[in-house]
Amino acid sequence: MKKLYLNLKLKAYAFSPFYAALILAVFFFSSTVHAQQPLSMKKVSYEWKYTSTGDKDPTTLRQERDHIVEVAGATWLRLYFENVTLGSESYIRLTSLEDGAVQILDARKLAQWGNSSAYFNGDQVRIEVISKGDADISVAIKEVEAGEPAVGTLSQCGSTDDRIPSTDAAIGRIVPVGCTGWIIKNGKMVTAGHCTGSSMQVLQFNVPQSNSNGSIVHPAPSDQYTITSVVDGSLDWAVFETSPNSQTGLTAIAAQGKSFDVKQVNSAGTIRITGFGVDSGTRNQTQQTHSGPYSSSTSTKLYYTVDTEGGNSGSPVIDESTGHAIGVHTHGGCTSSGGSNSGTNARVAEFWDAMGLDTTPPDPCATTISSFPYTESFESGIGSWAQQSGDDLDWTRDSGGTPSSGTGPASAAGGSYYLYVEASGSGYPSKTALINMPCFNVSGLSQPSLTFSYHMEGTSMGNLVVETSTNGGSSWSTAWSVSGNQGSAWQSASVNLPSSSSLSIRFRGTTGSSWSSDIAIDLVSVKDADGGGSNCETIGFNGVTFSSYSIADDGNYTVLDDATVLLEDNTWRSIPLNYTVTTNTVLEFEFRSTSEGEIHGIGFDTDASTESGATFKVHGTQNWGITNYDNYSGTNWVSYSIPVGDFYTGTFNRLFFSNDNDAGSGNNSYFRNVLVHEGDCPTAATAKATARSTSGQVPEIAHEGEEGFVAAEMSIFPNPALDIIHVNFAKAEGQWDLKITGLEGKEYFHTTGATSQGRISANVSGLPDGVYIVSLETEKGKVHQKIIKQ
Repeated sequence: MKKLYLNLKLKAYAFSPFYAALILAVFFFSSTVHAQQPLSMKKVSYEWKYTSTGDKDPTTLRQERDHIVEVAGATWLRLYFENVTLGSESYIRLTSLEDGAVQILDARKLAQWGNSSAYFNGDQVRIEVISKGDADISVAIKEVEAGEPAVGTLSQCGSTDDRIPSTDAAIGRIVPVGCTGWIIKNGKMVTAGHCTGSSMQVLQFNVPQSNSNGSIVHPAPSDQYTITSVVDGSLDWAVFETSPNSQTGLTAIAAQGKSFDVKQVNSAGTIRITGFGVDSGTRNQTQQTHSGPYSSSTSTKLYYTVDTEGGNSGSPVIDESTGHAIGVHTHGGCTSSGGSNSGTNARVAEFWDAMGLDTTPPDPCATTISSFPYTESFESGIGSWAQQSGDDLDWTRDSGGTPSSGTGPASAAGGSYYLYVEASGSGYPSKTALINMPCFNVSGLSQPSLTFSYHMEGTSMGNLVVETSTNGGSSWSTAWSVSGNQGSAWQSASVNLPSSSSLSIRFRGTTGSSWSSDIAIDLVSVKDADGGGSNCETIGFNGVTFSSYSIADDGNYTVLDDATVLLEDNTWRSIPLNYTVTTNTVLEFEFRSTSEGEIHGIGFDTDASTESGATFKVHGTQNWGITNYDNYSGTNWVSYSIPVGDFYTGTFNRLFFSNDNDAGSGNNSYFRNVLVHEGDCPTAATAKATARSTSGQVPEIAHEGEEGFVAAEMSIFPNPALDIIHVNFAKAEGQWDLKITGLEGKEYFHTTGATSQGRISANVSGLPDGVYIVSLETEKGKVHQKIIKQ
């Protein structure tokens, strides 16, 4: 790898005080003015060009002296490039020396940003060009924008400015034009029409406080979005879109988790305006809000007595009673002695059409489900579920762990995916997310029941509520709720449902007082409950989702018929099964194997990690698991009745099957007629009595490599990773084997060696962004660790 550092020469453009004074005079003293506030800045030209033939050896790593781009006294910097050729493997890395914010721009992302950078705080930015073997690398800087302390004059309705700081996640700042933009529920954005043009370039969220002299501070590049398509109209409205963030890959609505529902109304009560108006000191062009009385409206305009300032152009006009946006703020017109501010009414037909919103809400029970059991585990999306308006956040489909440490699940309860509410960023405190299941006709069920798995780990956890409605959502009743930290494991719930031919069900998640309150759900089912007694029918496998249960799972499974499943080679699989194991619980099944592997077994669990104390081993060469029933021989079917409650109890969400054989292939396990009950099925009493008289049910638990087994210790840095990772494993012994695989099981990296090496450096720059498993196997055992590739 080769880093190229840039030498820049600066020359400031002249700036006319006369034109500046003229602009301010027009802006501040017009009786009815546009409410935008362009950034205070100067432009600095650069006479610089760099060309390199590159280093064609992609394994070479050489670090040269950093170069710092500096415009002395600037409050922020933005770089503009020209004649850039980066190739397929090279990129530019920019770092603010003020706050450490970083932006990485490859050829695609640089085009997305229109050959410019994000806004960086401070007057110094480190710039690096990273080459990984591409030839003919070329980069040139043509211009730098540099922020200056803000100047301006305040005005407001009434004798005082009553705006207060706010943190609405759906509202952002548009720069450099100096306007406000906001997200609507379909992911598009809205602002004022007079904000459009060449200066409408970047939409920023989570904006920090300004400096004491009024100069603005920019958020990190991960909160800045380039503006793409814009549609505007003659009545001063605009609808626009942005590219996904170049750092996170997320759209604005996905990252912010908040949007406005827009409504067409004829009148309103209290109006709230939230936006990025000018002010003095640290509040200048930061998000502030104020509410006041609605004055009047026409078919195209809204009038209200609410404090606004320059920079509020584009703010949502919010009906305080509902939280809905009813228009877009465009003009300031009130003074200390009277008048009203105004905006464009959402009733303007062209404006409404451009937003792409439906005036008729869909009937929540236009289609009902009447075939049961109904299941949803989000493996292929969210199915017929629907995000709801009128809340603060959306539920997000995710896999492989949430971004925050100490909150959110590490994996799904079943399969790979789950739904969760992200509490980080603007997701707290006490922010609510609503999502509706499809409607159900459960009138034919003797006892309608909802079962699901939930995960609520976090030091400031909020609450999760299940609500039901039998009148199309006009009113809701609480059917189940839980609050507070529920630990790191997935939990299971069973909820009795009302009998109805049009039953609506929704989940309400509310975050706690800090970011440590992610909430997740998975393995949702609507079915007929057992009615108080055990179900003595065997588990049917047709249509059931078999999920990978172990990181080492790389074999196959086949459902031979509704009662029989075959596992081959190195295979661990689980199926969803919400069950509370009591002291009376019995697990019955028939087992057959024609080729022995290392561990053939079965058990209950709440996550995808194997555990010897949960696995009933019935066959195999390896001494591992609960071995009380390790007595299979021959190749014929053998029946087992295991009193699980004698070994462990608790609430579980899956039943797993083991056909382990790390050392080879060709082994198999057949399981059929699997039955779980509470000792009240015909064979249960005899089975429990026989088992107790034979062994006394003292668990005999063995562990892999029990004679002196010590897990190899492994550390990985950096994590998250961009290009090179370093794997340390100083305590490994003898030969080792290192792999990097995706969550789907695909192998991306594999190498072997001896202990004396002690460290491996792996180039992961070519991997798609996501989560991967680094697996290290030594003569003493195995260890696995997740990494995040950015």
